[in-house]
Amino acid sequence: CSALGSFNEAPITKAVLEPGLAEDFEMYADGGIAQSVFTFIAKNVKDGREQELLDAIRAAAKEQAEGGLDHGLIEAYINRLEFKTRENEEPQGLRRAIGSMSGWLYGGDPMLYLENDKVFADLRRMLEEGYFEKLLYEMLLDDSTGALLFSRPSHSLGDELRKAEEAKLEAIAKSWTEKDYEENRIMNSQLTAWQQSEDTPEQSATIPVVELSEVSEEPDYPVTEKKEQQGVTVLYHPLPTNGIAHINLYFNLSGRSLEELEKISFLGSILGELPTENYSVSELEKEIKKYLGRMEMKLAVSSKKGETESCTPMMAVRISLLKENLPHAARLLEEILFRSDFSRLDSIRDIMIQESNDAKEAPVGAGHALAASIAGSGYSAENAVLSATSGYGHISWLSDFADNIDDRLEAFAAFLKDAISGVFCSKALTASLACTEELDLAQLISIFPEGVKPAESSCYKAELPKKSAYEIPAQIGFSAQAAVLSGLGEEYSGSMNVASQILTYGYLWNMVRVQGGAYGTGLRTGIKGSIYSYSFRDPSPAKSLEINKGLGSYLRGIASSGEPLDKFIISTIAATEPLRGVRAEAVLADSDWFAGLSREDIKRQRTEILRTSPSDLNKCADILDKFAENAAVCLVANKALIENSPELTVLK
Repeated sequence: CSALGSFNEAPITKAVLEPGLAEDFEMYADGGIAQSVFTFIAKNVKDGREQELLDAIRAAAKEQAEGGLDHGLIEAYINRLEFKTRENEEPQGLRRAIGSMSGWLYGGDPMLYLENDKVFADLRRMLEEGYFEKLLYEMLLDDSTGALLFSRPSHSLGDELRKAEEAKLEAIAKSWTEKDYEENRIMNSQLTAWQQSEDTPEQSATIPVVELSEVSEEPDYPVTEKKEQQGVTVLYHPLPTNGIAHINLYFNLSGRSLEELEKISFLGSILGELPTENYSVSELEKEIKKYLGRMEMKLAVSSKKGETESCTPMMAVRISLLKENLPHAARLLEEILFRSDFSRLDSIRDIMIQESNDAKEAPVGAGHALAASIAGSGYSAENAVLSATSGYGHISWLSDFADNIDDRLEAFAAFLKDAISGVFCSKALTASLACTEELDLAQLISIFPEGVKPAESSCYKAELPKKSAYEIPAQIGFSAQAAVLSGLGEEYSGSMNVASQILTYGYLWNMVRVQGGAYGTGLRTGIKGSIYSYSFRDPSPAKSLEINKGLGSYLRGIASSGEPLDKFIISTIAATEPLRGVRAEAVLADSDWFAGLSREDIKRQRTEILRTSPSDLNKCADILDKFAENAAVCLVANKALIENSPELTVLK
């Protein structure tokens, strides 16, 4: 599936995209369910061309099965899969448990997905024996099994479903007698009483707890050693990586406008998907998978603690590899960054259309993230950049670009090509290395031109309404309220994390999830002063925002109850130190370094958490009163849910 359908120049994907039969294509297999399935998905298929699409897929599959299959590319993907399997990212125990269940369910072997050494030897042997050609026949050329499903858009289905439900409920209600109404009232009263009841001491005692005295005063925090190589700052994190090197390259983009950053952010999607001077896309894909366990490029942003007016946007290039492959990584990065062919407008067009489609789909599944981004965008330069490059600004820009792509594509490609030498230069670079032993990055650093040293940071501002909404085609919605503490005239304390934990799993859990029917909810506070609440897959998102007005009152009730705070403090400590793999540990340490946060800052936060008292919670309650009254709000929901909140400005 990966070799034939995971990138735009892959043989079957290309057969679908090149004649314009669809705008995106993917293939995947799932073997951990009762009926193992192979699935392909073609998105935005042109009406009336469905059979032509199927014919194109099968023709490409037949060509590959009859001698065109690139064994080198498949072996490269076997290498990548083996790397990911051996890397064992956290939480390792949970991953192994899920893997065990995938084999164990339905009478299988629980060790099937846990013992992998023989698997990869078998895969390489099967490649030589023609197994993959046979498999391809079974997957795509044998049409005696399988189902073909069409999903077509409807502008009226949501309203039809809501009206049908209303009619059904009305019919049920009309059939009720007065006795039925009374029984229903009693049942709902009992349900509400149960939802609002506290666990008994006997029930709570069944949960094992850690004693507060067992929690260390010292944070579990990775070491960062600042080095210099060829004039570039290198952050070295000595961590046990089992022979793998995790390298992060951060290129400062300060001085670029928001519009420029919006465009530059797409380099991460485009670079590696274009042919270069020395490689076709398939050949490049083969080299990447052969020598790199991971490669990704993404625009990131950082600001100093307490700083809201300015921030530092960065293009982050992240690679993971076996340390002996470092020379190959340098060669490949140089090829991808500086020799990609931006004249391939057809390829760039396909990528940008796919990006636009993904941006339209994302709020339906993760609308709380978009709502929080919109609500928080006006409070800091960092949030303004995030909104422009991954939030509402990103969606809006992409939608407009896709609608006018034929007029703007050539200028867009020319801009990116011209920007590359200024983006990827050593004067703008800060590097990071996580490895068991320190490595010489000189060869990697030397591929970048010197360039011009950018400013340390720049000022950015977003102009979005303080009360807003974004319409999506879904039966449920999402909500968020967001601010920064300095914008409320307050300062951060570790006790705010304890308050957030109490309210997330107490007040909000009960009011928004248990009683309100939302799938998820929470209140989050960050060490740099960010604060936001959210509801996830919520049938009444506007009501959930109103519930925030009770945050302070509930917290005061906890503070005055005399209840020990130990369990809240311990769970807060656990939340600040989740299981992380070494790659994630390094990224977190990098982020703190850019923000000017030290181990002492993290220890101070931990001490404030451990020393949280009822009086601290009362102070937090006062802050939360201000938050509920003054922070920005956003709903991401269907039209009917938004219309119930007329004070909101609907973002197009």
